[in-house]
Amino acid sequence: MNCDFEEDMCDLMIYRDHEDMDLYWVRHSGSTETPGTGPSFDHTYGTQRDGSYIYMDSPGYVAGASATLIGPPTIFPQGLFCARLWYHMWGDDVNSLRVYMHELKDDQDATGNWGKPRLLRVGDHGDEWLEGGFEFQSDGKTAQQLVIESLAGFSEKGDIAVDDLRIVPGRCPEEIKRDSYNADYICGEVRLLTGNWSQEKSWFVEGAVSCAGRGYSYDNLKGNWVPCCVPRYGQYTLVLHDAFGDGWSGSKLEFRFFDQVQEFGSDFMGIEDGAEKKYTLNIGLLQITRIEGSQDRIALEIQVAQPNSYVWCGAALSGSPAPTVEVLKKYGIRSQEQTKKPGDRLRMEIANKPNDRRILQPATDYNIYCYAEPAAYAADQNQVMMMDDAQVAASRVMVTTDNKPPEITVESVDEEYTEASVRIRSDEVATVWCAAEEVSKVPTDDAGQSPPPSVIKKAGNKIQIVKGTENTPQILKLKNLMPDTKYRVYCYAEDRALPKPNFTGPEQVSAKAFDLVTPSKVPELKIESYKAFVRGFKLSVKTDTPAKVWCGAAMAGSAFPKKEDVKRVGATAEVTDITKPADLEIRGVPPNTRYSIYCMASSRSGASEMTDQQMWDGALEVTSFGKFCDMPIEPAVLSEGPATPFDPLTPPEEFMVRDFMNTQKNLKLEGIYRINLFLDKDAILNHFEKGAEFPKRYARVRAGVCNNGKGAYRQFKVGPLDTEDAKNLKIEDIGEPVETDCGGYNPQGVFGRRLLDQEQENELDAFLHRVFGYHFGVKACVYGEVDNCLNFGPLIYKQKGDQLEEVWIGLKTPPKEQGDYEHNLPFYIVAEPPVADEKVDVVNAESRDRVALLLEHVKGYSLNGVQFDSLDEMFETVDTAANPELTVEKLRDAMSEVRNKREEQRANAVRRLAPYNIGPNPKGREGLEYRVGPEHIEPQGKRYTITHNPDSTSYSINYAGWTMTVTNDRDTSLKIWNLRFKDQRYAFELGVNEALAHYSVAERHWYFMDSWYGGLGAAARRVHPGIECAKTGTVLFWDKSLCVFEEDKARPLRSHWKAGVLRDAVPHYALVLRQIITVSNYDYITDYVFHQSGFFEATMAFTGELYAGVEVPWYSARQANHGTQVTGSMRMGALHAHLASWKIDFDLDDYKSNSIAWHEIKHDTARPGALKIDTWFAETEEQAYYKFNDTRPLHYQVINEDHNVYGNVGGFTVLPLPTVAIPNPEFELYTGPAAWAKYRILTTLRKEDEFHGSLPRDNKYALRPAVSIDRYIR
Repeated sequence: MNCDFEEDMCDLMIYRDHEDMDLYWVRHSGSTETPGTGPSFDHTYGTQRDGSYIYMDSPGYVAGASATLIGPPTIFPQGLFCARLWYHMWGDDVNSLRVYMHELKDDQDATGNWGKPRLLRVGDHGDEWLEGGFEFQSDGKTAQQLVIESLAGFSEKGDIAVDDLRIVPGRCPEEIKRDSYNADYICGEVRLLTGNWSQEKSWFVEGAVSCAGRGYSYDNLKGNWVPCCVPRYGQYTLVLHDAFGDGWSGSKLEFRFFDQVQEFGSDFMGIEDGAEKKYTLNIGLLQITRIEGSQDRIALEIQVAQPNSYVWCGAALSGSPAPTVEVLKKYGIRSQEQTKKPGDRLRMEIANKPNDRRILQPATDYNIYCYAEPAAYAADQNQVMMMDDAQVAASRVMVTTDNKPPEITVESVDEEYTEASVRIRSDEVATVWCAAEEVSKVPTDDAGQSPPPSVIKKAGNKIQIVKGTENTPQILKLKNLMPDTKYRVYCYAEDRALPKPNFTGPEQVSAKAFDLVTPSKVPELKIESYKAFVRGFKLSVKTDTPAKVWCGAAMAGSAFPKKEDVKRVGATAEVTDITKPADLEIRGVPPNTRYSIYCMASSRSGASEMTDQQMWDGALEVTSFGKFCDMPIEPAVLSEGPATPFDPLTPPEEFMVRDFMNTQKNLKLEGIYRINLFLDKDAILNHFEKGAEFPKRYARVRAGVCNNGKGAYRQFKVGPLDTEDAKNLKIEDIGEPVETDCGGYNPQGVFGRRLLDQEQENELDAFLHRVFGYHFGVKACVYGEVDNCLNFGPLIYKQKGDQLEEVWIGLKTPPKEQGDYEHNLPFYIVAEPPVADEKVDVVNAESRDRVALLLEHVKGYSLNGVQFDSLDEMFETVDTAANPELTVEKLRDAMSEVRNKREEQRANAVRRLAPYNIGPNPKGREGLEYRVGPEHIEPQGKRYTITHNPDSTSYSINYAGWTMTVTNDRDTSLKIWNLRFKDQRYAFELGVNEALAHYSVAERHWYFMDSWYGGLGAAARRVHPGIECAKTGTVLFWDKSLCVFEEDKARPLRSHWKAGVLRDAVPHYALVLRQIITVSNYDYITDYVFHQSGFFEATMAFTGELYAGVEVPWYSARQANHGTQVTGSMRMGALHAHLASWKIDFDLDDYKSNSIAWHEIKHDTARPGALKIDTWFAETEEQAYYKFNDTRPLHYQVINEDHNVYGNVGGFTVLPLPTVAIPNPEFELYTGPAAWAKYRILTTLRKEDEFHGSLPRDNKYALRPAVSIDRYIR
């Protein structure tokens, strides 16, 4: 048999032990689907593009389930055979690979009972292909069947692959026999005797994941004994699991080792035991827990399971028979002491004695066997365990008398274009890896340091120095090199010592490192594609080796250019990665003209380059761009991209964290205020800048606790979130608790309240969706079908005299299409009147708007004119058809009737409003307003690109050197992450922190922290292109709340007129990210503007309508100093201030080394009228803020003092928006929750517990706020 799996499965057949089992071996090429496990290429060819192998894709949800392949029954000729294969087992949760040679006697069929595995491999063996095998005998008469079985692990990171399988006559090579012999396990048997519901039972042995099973397998259904192999003697934890959670009633598990049977599960009964129960499984009397070998001694540590026992141990040459108890006691060494209690450890040594016959030979493999026996006086001899010959044989551990690393020598190196042959020798049997690293890519700080062994083993090529080739030069091929490149080569070696190999240390690896330079090669160049744009061509070219490329265009039919001419005037690019094309742009060509494009390339050093003839042969005939309307639009503006580390929590993640927190009774939580993504900045930056793994996701939980009337605000880090079971989450504190009042931590609804609890809201959502076809509530509409959700509709006020008795809250359907009407449902929530400090005037329209924000308690419900006291009563009436007017059909008819009446009213309105005069508006300001306004056109498409993550909750934007990722935070609105310009990170985070309005009239003053209105991000609403942003803008997020557009500033970015000529003039364009937040009567227009010069700004402007709540009186002389009369009916515009703040987490290279520099402009007293600059650095946070009431002319910079050019440090200049003053900075609002308002700029060091500058809850708890930015200044 000889199978490389390149064509098919080589007659290997899939074996299924149950119809529900869907775990299989499959043929595959390249990398497996799950990162962090499985091979990247096959073993036969060793490349990602060629070759196939078979593998089992671990599903992550059926630990212990097996995928099995069986070969055809074969009668081999009489004699000895060797079965060999290459296997790949890499991943955090790799289970095991078992290979059997099953004898088919008496025409028996395949049953799944394969006997004892001939080859067993368990756990993670690293990201490499390894060879294994075993020997077997054939009598020439009995059919035998090869069986390959792999077991799934506990997660998806458990892929197992096999390649290059063959069976050959004769003995296996010595290295394979040695590995197979050393990897032996203690194998017993296990069987599951099932009662009812066998398919719900599963089990596994911790520390021996190859010993696991599930109730629906064929063997377990039949009660067959199947192999159970553990690494060694010892104590293991057995876990029994029931999927339904009512125990193992009627089922039990039996283990049989050395003819001793242990039974488990009979006492796993009923709901009280739950879904899982653990037992202790003891195998063997002793365990060799530690063993070390040197040239003349072997040190042992043995753990014994019973007291008052002595231990005998002996060494036998590898491959010799195991000793009997009698031989071991006669010739072995006995421990000096006996154990005193179960689990005691004894230390022993087998060593050569000075001036005596050598017992141990150096660099030799030995098998160590041990035997334990209780002392003669041990109490109750009938209760002690005794070891027999079989158990002595099973105690075997292999050790090598060698503690010296291999000595390797590089004899010579022969370089070729893409590989190098290294002649290398070793003084002993070993595996040698050599890895080549481009010298130009080694960071300066790492120069002279060798890569860690794991990197050399993964990235390098290896060679086996086998027995008989020691001290003989062997050829190691370094592959996948690039021509014309200088490499530093590091070699690392491991010998074959057991139980752990000896290896070369970092000093030896660095000392043995050597340089090589591959020869130069003429690149082979190909023009992959081209696109014509206005007065130019965009080319994509590829070469087969790193190269410099030049391209130029000549009119078709003109003389062939020389390569020197193309190099002199052509566009140029450098190919550093041959798998990716390099882009060039040829500019300045007239339109609609035939051209020949010539490209030439040279090697990286310039030593080899294409000839003129080669350049001419590869010429491409093209036509330059012609008509304006034919401009190609490329690439797509919006496309799907990968997930980012900034993606907001998904609904399942948030619900899982909430469920987990609700189980933490010891915390005495009053309320979980917010659950957001926790951002591990260092892990994220390592991912972006050093290629580290994608950061694990955690949640930040902000909560209030209340214990004996004492409140506190606390933050927690919960995760990681790569699980579906909340039981697997871990929790840790973020910062110290902050003492607060107990109240205010209910996070749902406006002002932290909601009319219905979560269960009622979910029940009502299910009812409304079943009856009317629309969803309702936070769970369904914030995290679910957001385009099919009901909105709150009209409010109906029931009054008796001037007293408000009830408020009826209606619901309305979303419009089916743009421009359509919303339609009211025949359903109302009846709420009790609000409790307010002042009387609510429902006659006044402006005052009436506040009623919805004050409602707290539901009184009942009205459905199609019938009132109910509870939801249960309403549900029962509809479900039982107790009222003929409240059947599902009647309710749907009622809604249709409302819709039809509204459509009729709409049609009548359209007829009444039909235009009667098309032409210049006679009342217009100039009479030409009827003409179409100026248009911003983008003839070749947008000059920015956007990718969104799979669930469209984050977007990555690229524009003119700017890159960023944006998300929408429910509290603070738009967040910008990882903001970069021309590969320089400007900020890790940028976004609004908080906004507030502070009002004053003659009688009173009041304020609103605007995030208190359910959150600024939650208040972000749809932005309408053509009115609220550019008509060509791109709207993002599910609610279309962000508009992205490029703005023509219609002024120069820079220009200068000199000598009658406009010199160095550049038009000014900028990218704008606009979000509009509607809070009560205000619409906040927040803009983030990114200029092509590298300057960016954030602004907030205000529109909306005049606030005229009950707090605002009618205008009178008394109010002259507090506002302005705005209507003839004495309506007053009250004095108020709007304040907003932004949070910017600046980065300049290593953000931990950034500094703050202040520049003050002062009078230079040495010269009248002159000015000078005083510069100083802030040493503490108290020196790094600038208050609004400070009048000094200060200039603020975030800098890195290492960036020094001409004596000037480099960094960012920050110009805060102007504000007149804060006249009352000592007021409780500005010393508490809105302390940020006092500062133009405030700087703190990054601390995880200072992630937010305000908390919406503190709007009503200003005296004892949970968050106040004054506390951050230390």
